[in-house]
Amino acid sequence: MKRLLLLLTLAAGAAFAQGSATSTRIGPYTYTDYSNGLHATTQTIGPYTYTDWSDGTHATTQTLSPYTYTNYSNGVTSTSQTIGGFRYTDFNTGLRSTSYTISPYTYTNYSNGVMGTSFGLGPYRYSTWR
Repeated sequence: MKRLLLLLTLAAGAAFAQGSATSTRIGPYTYTDYSNGLHATTQTIGPYTYTDWSDGTHATTQTLSPYTYTNYSNGVTSTSQTIGGFRYTDFNTGLRSTSYTISPYTYTNYSNGVMGTSFGLGPYRYSTWR
């Protein structure tokens, strides 16, 4: 879930030159606040994860091992797979990302040059990208 949230966070943030986000889990929900004022709420029900952003965008994610599929309301889709500790994500827009976790940090590099770092501390996750 945390990796999925990170990917969603960074995918949403990839549109911005730089930024940050803070996430916290309360009960079944994860709340994310972005430095640009955007907010997101995520909930997992069974094999599905639903994310709603404050700008009206939403996403549905399903994991069918070993793949994770995400459909965004704006028509973007992504497929992710973890191989040997690396998580590879391909978007239908041509964007690709590679993530690797060295606990407690997760590093993500996007094919468009955006780089992200995420750090988990208790129920909180802090993310930055540039």
